[in-house]
Amino acid sequence: MATQEDVRSFFENEIDNVRMEVPKLQDAKDYTIFTYLCLKYYYFYDQTSDSSDEDILNAIVDGSNDCSIDAICNDYSSEERDVFLIQTKYRTSLDTTDAIGEIHEMINDVEEKLKKKHYSTFNDRIPNRYWTCRDDTTNPDDQFSFFTSFVPRKKQKEYLMSQIPDQYRDRVYFRFGDEIKNFIEGCKEQKAYVESGELIIDRKDNFLTYQDSILVNISAKSLKDLYTRMQRSLLGMNLRFYVRNKTVDSGLKQTIQRTPENFWYFNNGLVIACDNFNLDGTHLKMNKFSIINGGQTTDMIQKTDFDDDFVIPCKVIKTDMDEQALTEYRITDIAKATNSQKPIQQKDLVANTPEQNCLKGELKKLGIQYITKNGETIQKDFKDKNKHLGIDQLGKLGLAAVMQFPASRNNSSVLYNKEEGYYSKIYSGTTPLLFIDLLKIDNMYKSFQNTKIAESTVNAGITRNARTYALACIAYLSLITQKSGPNLTDIDNDPVVLKEIADQIRKLPSIIINQIDDEEIVFIGLFVEIANIVADSFELEKAKNPTLNESNYLKRKDSYNNILKRLNSQYYKPNNELKKLSDKLFLRRPSAI
Repeated sequence: MATQEDVRSFFENEIDNVRMEVPKLQDAKDYTIFTYLCLKYYYFYDQTSDSSDEDILNAIVDGSNDCSIDAICNDYSSEERDVFLIQTKYRTSLDTTDAIGEIHEMINDVEEKLKKKHYSTFNDRIPNRYWTCRDDTTNPDDQFSFFTSFVPRKKQKEYLMSQIPDQYRDRVYFRFGDEIKNFIEGCKEQKAYVESGELIIDRKDNFLTYQDSILVNISAKSLKDLYTRMQRSLLGMNLRFYVRNKTVDSGLKQTIQRTPENFWYFNNGLVIACDNFNLDGTHLKMNKFSIINGGQTTDMIQKTDFDDDFVIPCKVIKTDMDEQALTEYRITDIAKATNSQKPIQQKDLVANTPEQNCLKGELKKLGIQYITKNGETIQKDFKDKNKHLGIDQLGKLGLAAVMQFPASRNNSSVLYNKEEGYYSKIYSGTTPLLFIDLLKIDNMYKSFQNTKIAESTVNAGITRNARTYALACIAYLSLITQKSGPNLTDIDNDPVVLKEIADQIRKLPSIIINQIDDEEIVFIGLFVEIANIVADSFELEKAKNPTLNESNYLKRKDSYNNILKRLNSQYYKPNNELKKLSDKLFLRRPSAI
């Protein structure tokens, strides 16, 4: 276990590195950078890089009138994209009474004030950030995290958790200095496997062999100790890291704490792949190994306190860990077949397919790092937010802008379901240059969302949540400016027309045609025009249905058809701003003679 001195030295080094790497944090206080580090590795690390330093900084809301809330963000490792309200303490000591008081304050202020829209005690950033994150989740129950660089004794940890009201106990997470250090180090680990380690089995010679692999019962405490030391590096070849699911997590925790003797019966156990293993009495020693199935079980055992040890069934499969292509293919099949406790997401299963590898190669030639697996880190030369994107991010850009389906927003199931027809058109049938332009436009809109200009639009709530609609409208504007495309003024909601538009967009050489000095200023002008058109369309629908809110309107499939007609009508009016801005960016200029 890391000492307080080890943790202090680790964070001092990490904070110095952040100051050098993130310009906006060069003059920031140490505690702000500590918050940044906690957010980066716990909540933004597994989005296959669908985030940037600016996204992380936008999540930080501390300052005067923060009501003990230092940051608010969605957790993209949870299936419901849970909203987390976060408090951080960068210090080498901790007053547990004060800590409990602040956690209670945070919970009460959220439940009694934020949710009821009583904002008088909050700074302006907190309500704005909170409701933006609420629009991106399907879970009505907020989650709370308390991060501290302090390394407590076991009794202090137990006391802190015992002071949380029962109804919030499964929604409050404590992260302590030694655990945070190990977690960050695990995230940074690049190898697909751990070089060596060992687990304890229940008794000597109790194993079942199959060819060169074995089935054993491992000690839960030995797994907990191993994961505490290794953290995410122990899951290097898992198809994904731990994905939160409150129903499954709650069941696992209850079994561990109440009836650990039943864990063997109720749990599917672990699957470990390794280069070699050796049983020495009750010691299972492994070389070049990784847990390839059982990440959720491992994580829950590590973070759940228990006194009585219990056993977990575990397959140990021997395979050549240096034969990467063969190993990944075999491991993918094993993990897919054995993972019955929680379905593997579609994006995990397509990560190694030929079309994804081909797209990765094409984008790399264009100067873009394309990340297909959770936990794959950004290489040094691709740190700029416009030089890397993840498989999920690219798919969402394609779904919203290329396929003209902005209402999908966070609906990944439609994206990866090959029967829907979107998958091949986006990942195999779209010019890669389009994604580079869309990535840049998307990042510009993210920066625009929290500006005073955005707040001054017709409906700031619409503007903050209309990013996918802006992408769709801009792709359409580029098409009609480049190609003099179809005029939709007199066409009702016709999916055939949208399909035709999408087919034409996929064939464009790029979205942005002209490289101009004031590019971002022009795009901000477009964002404002589009946001106001979306807001006007919303108001018309709300007049028909007074209970309609902004979030539900943007989720409706028919909304884009109405918005597109208004956009199209505006574009074709004489001397209008929308066309002037579009011409600057998308109208090909005559070649100089």
